[in-house]
Amino acid sequence: MDKNENDLHEEAKQVADSNDIREKVRLITLKALSERQLDKESINSVVKSIIEGVSEGLGESSEKLKPQLQASMSGIDDALSKSAIAAKLATEEAIGRAEKFAESDLKKAVEDFKGLEDSFIDTINTVARGSGSLVSTALGEIASHLKKTGTDSGKEAINAVNSLSHSLVDAGKGTVDEIASATQSATGHFASIASGVLAGMADVISSGKKPKS
Repeated sequence: MDKNENDLHEEAKQVADSNDIREKVRLITLKALSERQLDKESINSVVKSIIEGVSEGLGESSEKLKPQLQASMSGIDDALSKSAIAAKLATEEAIGRAEKFAESDLKKAVEDFKGLEDSFIDTINTVARGSGSLVSTALGEIASHLKKTGTDSGKEAINAVNSLSHSLVDAGKGTVDEIASATQSATGHFASIASGVLAGMADVISSGKKPKS
């Protein structure tokens, strides 16, 4: 883990026994995602560090092990839902300003968010395999449940993918020169805008204000 991931791990570890762990984990996840480019690699890294931190903070002997892990996964799921919403809003914002994204940017974003739910569940299972027996069992059961019932982030990801796919079709309608220019100048542009939108959401939640409808 690099320094940022170590810090994230430690922050999650410190809140593991909190009564309001869901909200604290949600905010930790949101802030971490907003500080990175919103892509699959960053999302997976953040989620893994937080799950590992919470698991270590609780330990094998905690009476609240499974309930706290469940609440933590719910907090992460909510933050991931916000990331999908941020992706959708980023495309809408850019369209409103008549900006063009690189077609390659949008294609990557579509693929990243298509697999958001599976990546989340896979990461839970990855941490489970590297944990002690009780944590491993609890995380495995949570992952199996989410696989059967689905996640909120998975539902929001479908909406984001639909929006991104629509923008991708529009991007493909540009001239060869326009697409080439966008591809050269906007690498990572989408992920950066989406991270900015997510940072705004994190600020609102952190301040205790209700987002505008």
